[in-house]
Amino acid sequence: MWKYHPDCNESEKKHQINKMKELYQVTGSLSRPLMLELIIPDLYETNGHSLSLSMKEVYEAGIFPEWWKIAPVDSGDEWEQIQSVINKYDPKELQQQYQQRSNILPYKVETQLLFSN
Repeated sequence: MWKYHPDCNESEKKHQINKMKELYQVTGSLSRPLMLELIIPDLYETNGHSLSLSMKEVYEAGIFPEWWKIAPVDSGDEWEQIQSVINKYDPKELQQQYQQRSNILPYKVETQLLFSN
């Protein structure tokens, strides 16, 4: 579990990102996948916007979790925000591994199925 939000103060964000980088390097050196459970601190609203911005900052820091564990969001639009960040930053080979390992549908199809009327 890891608490993070883009609106945290800069020193806290830097500290959290540096700790996550250390963990990412250790898991890589041990050939272990990183599952990152992203918790939005209680001071902030948990929604697709806050989750996708947080995920974007993690990716831009050079951290690429093999799995994300995130809070559920309320709408298809919020899932689309999250999906667009994953599609932009997550290496395609990791997306293919997700699908092969868990035999899940691609992100876009999953989102459409979850929120179709």
